[in-house]
Amino acid sequence: MDMIDHPAAPSHHAPLFRPFRHKGLSLDNRIVMAPMGRNFAQGGVVGSDYADYYARRADAGVALCIGEAAAIGHPVSSTDNMHADFHGAASLAGWKGVVDAVHAVGGCFMPQIWHAGLLRGPAGSDEVPNGHLPPVGPSGWAEPLVQPVGWVNA
Repeated sequence: MDMIDHPAAPSHHAPLFRPFRHKGLSLDNRIVMAPMGRNFAQGGVVGSDYADYYARRADAGVALCIGEAAAIGHPVSSTDNMHADFHGAASLAGWKGVVDAVHAVGGCFMPQIWHAGLLRGPAGSDEVPNGHLPPVGPSGWAEPLVQPVGWVNA
């Protein structure tokens, strides 16, 4: 049964179930799963559990799954050793497995590429990757937004 004709879909929700086309993007419907942090990557590499997780959502009718924040290749881009990376051969191979699994059930996938910026704690923390390095952000803010005692109140 086509999703637009599904008896559980109220008529005012019908636009959600219409195909969406824009340039090279073609979706069966307009249901998109927003990125959500899972923090289950091992050493920055996503495994088969990620592929299964996103494929289940696509198989249930989500047309486009947006993966969790995946850190770019910068020494202070991540705030957690369990965050996914989006650089390096092993990490990109893991994401390819996710993409292949989502495509196999008819869905689309894209990553949310990410840099933590000033959300990292100050230098000297062993709890973040490269914790000996200070955070880096795009603004002129002179200190990280997270301190050992909590958030900076500006």
